[in-house]
Amino acid sequence: MMCGMGRAVLFDMKETITSLSVLRNQLVDRIHTEEVRRIVDSMAYDDGDVIVKALYHLLSDTDQRIAYNAAWVLSCSDGKVIKFLIRYQNQLIDLLIGTKDKSFARILFSILRRQTFGKSNLRTDFLDFCLNQIVNTNQAIAIRAHAIYVSYSLCKAYPELLNELFMTLQMLESETLSAGLLHARNAIMTAIRKK
Repeated sequence: MMCGMGRAVLFDMKETITSLSVLRNQLVDRIHTEEVRRIVDSMAYDDGDVIVKALYHLLSDTDQRIAYNAAWVLSCSDGKVIKFLIRYQNQLIDLLIGTKDKSFARILFSILRRQTFGKSNLRTDFLDFCLNQIVNTNQAIAIRAHAIYVSYSLCKAYPELLNELFMTLQMLESETLSAGLLHARNAIMTAIRKK
């Protein structure tokens, strides 16, 4: 029995390596929405987990185009894939905190925004990062808006942190906000008031 399990693990590793190589070749150049949909649709089949694992590994590729394209595909995936990626949540957070590429950061934020954050694994470094992005007027609007929503997800279980988030959002009142950022701020301030 153990011998059979060993072969299955070895086969799975070979599948992952093959998928990684094939996907890397597909993602090396600029891709279009149709290609993204085709890859997303292929995740619905039996080898979907292999494709998701390969895409996750490609997020750390040294070629920024490949990493960005892999993130784009994952961000377009269904809730099942996003839940699967929860096991890699800390690594996704590390990638987000470490990137200087605003487009890559925006897509990573969109993936993390769709995930849940447990009370037992609050990363204060990530919360600080999000709060800093909210008030950073030089940051892209989408990143600031995503940071508002993710901060709320991180803070919901902690009344004292919700107060800190509320005060951070109040600091934005002196700023002329875009419609998207204003909506995010108002929606989360309303949600905090209801708690």
